[in-house]
Amino acid sequence: MVTHAWADAQASLKTAVSLQPDSVTAHYDLGLVRDRLGERREAIESYREALRLRPDHAEAHYHLGLALKQNKQEIEATKEFLAAAQAGVPQAQYYAGVAYASGTGVERNLASAISWWFLAADQEVPQAKEALASLRKMTLTTGKRSAGEARVVQDAFGAYRRSLWQQVSDLKGRAPDESVGVGLLQAGRVREALPVLLHEAAALSEQAQAQLETLYANGVEGQLAPFNSRTLDYFKAAAGEGLPYPRVILARIYAKGLGVPADVNKARGLLKGNPREDAQALMKELPASAKTAPVKKP
Repeated sequence: MVTHAWADAQASLKTAVSLQPDSVTAHYDLGLVRDRLGERREAIESYREALRLRPDHAEAHYHLGLALKQNKQEIEATKEFLAAAQAGVPQAQYYAGVAYASGTGVERNLASAISWWFLAADQEVPQAKEALASLRKMTLTTGKRSAGEARVVQDAFGAYRRSLWQQVSDLKGRAPDESVGVGLLQAGRVREALPVLLHEAAALSEQAQAQLETLYANGVEGQLAPFNSRTLDYFKAAAGEGLPYPRVILARIYAKGLGVPADVNKARGLLKGNPREDAQALMKELPASAKTAPVKKP
């Protein structure tokens, strides 16, 4: 298998399973090899045998899901992707999101799709990041039909944000629409708050975006230094997607040189065409042009 001698590998693995039919590894590897050789039905058979012997084999669930999907057995594939996703397989979490977004094998639920995509994106699955970015860009579109679709997406992101309260059930007395990250900050739980705020901001919470700007500029003494790189990366990515409020925040960061070289021209570029009132107000405050200034350090 390492040298990609698939036919020889298949012969060896067939011998292995005949000599040791209860070997989970041999059946699973045989499934992988059969997949490589294009023997999809036989691969499905091997994965299922591995799962019969070990029902909690997460990777076997995932690869069985892929084989079933390629075999046009979409509903059966969803069942396998969900099993693998719940066991923590990143790519399976992406496909679980796809299933919920399309209603394939499960009831359509865009908020659940978003939840799975965030889990996969946290583990650097590019397709999950792209799926979330595509949804966010849908909220920027215009037109009657587009406005309806944008509202559906915004509602789904809102439902996802509310679901985050389930992870911090020890925070009492909070309204469902309040920011979980802000609540954690107020409770002094800064290290927990930052990743939650980043998720909420990426799920279109302007309250979280504003709080991240404050944290970026000021930090929290003894717990979080100013000019946090993860926060800056978020604002750059969100501004790149065209989200109006993050573009204003990033413009302020460049205008003031907060952790980056001050660049008024870059700030103006971020504000150009931005319909927000705070964008227009900031544009009026900026000089027509300015030389690049040194980075302000914490």
